[in-house]
This record gives sequence, C-alpha cells and structure tokens, in this order.
Amino acid sequence: MRYRCEVRAYWVVVAAGCWTTPRPTQPDPITPEPAGVAVRSRPKVASHCERAIDHVLVVMQPAIDNDVRLRERQLLLRDAAVEGCLTTGWGTETLTCYEEVVDMSGFSACFAKLSDDQRNDFNQRMADSLKQPVP
Repeated sequence: MRYRCEVRAYWVVVAAGCWTTPRPTQPDPITPEPAGVAVRSRPKVASHCERAIDHVLVVMQPAIDNDVRLRERQLLLRDAAVEGCLTTGWGTETLTCYEEVVDMSGFSACFAKLSDDQRNDFNQRMADSLKQPVP
C-alpha cells in the first residue's frame, strides 16, 4: 500500500506541476524578411581619365621598366595623374589625344592641350609622387 501512496503522490506532484506551471507559449512566428531582389554587381567602369592614363602607362612601360624610381612608384604616379585629371577636368580632346598616342613622342602635343593650371597641377602631383616613400 505504501508503494501505491508513493505512486499517487508522484502523480499528484507531477499533475500539480503541470497545472501550476503555465504552458509555454508559442513564440511569435518570425516574419521572414522579404526576399531581396538579386542585383548583379556591375564591374566598375573605368573613367575616361583612367583609360587615358592607363594607355599612357602602356606606351611608357619600356621607359618605366628602365627607371627604378618610376617602376617603384608606378601606381602612385598613375593614381596621382588620374586624380589630377578628374580634379582639374581634363577635356575630352586631351584625353582622346592621350588614348591615341602610339609612342612617347606624341605626349607633348597632348600635354599642350592642357591649360596652364592643369599642367602646373599635373607637374606638382608627379613631383610629390616621386618624393613619396616606396610603397
């Protein structure tokens, strides 16, 4: 009989625990975020300044390879020239001229198309870049 009492007592405790403890509530359903529209990232399109300066570097590559200072700072010089071009607003005629140059002898005609301020800015940027420590 004692076993029966213990079993009943056990069931009473279990039942009491079930009745006194609030039932767990269902969590609010998580509202999924709306599916985003898949957008393909577009590759960055080079500006006219970048294309022209990059072409100049291709034409100048043999000279750059023969000069340690230029070779070590090639990216600094390129970035400075592009920044100057964008900042001072080189004209389409000048940029097209640089894009069409086939050898270094053609650079002077293109450089002459820049205004005095643009030429001074370019020369200062190149001088500053050559003073920079090697990256």
